[in-house]
Amino acid sequence: MMTGPLGLRFRDRLKPRLETGEIAAYDLPTPSRVRQWFDLAPTIGDDLFLKLYTHGAPEKNLEPLLNGALADFFRWIAEEAESRGMEFHWATAWEMYQAASTLIHGRISA
Repeated sequence: MMTGPLGLRFRDRLKPRLETGEIAAYDLPTPSRVRQWFDLAPTIGDDLFLKLYTHGAPEKNLEPLLNGALADFFRWIAEEAESRGMEFHWATAWEMYQAASTLIHGRISA
């Protein structure tokens, strides 16, 4: 099981919030969240596995996510990877599992 980034986020809050990598209308991506995702994501050797999620179907998520928030999110991910000298790839959950399995076991699991 690949976990997403998990940690506490204090920025702009008196009380901490649990950071889990969710992207929602009430918790949109920001450059500081993207940086924290990279810091909290699980790694295998030098490879970082950044698993994020959204429940995009609720109408309350439609407007904020499709009117610019996701475009910014994609740009911030690319900029953060570049600033850390990392190459990144978009992958499905299955592709991520196969990559992790290959790194751990030296082979692709079926």
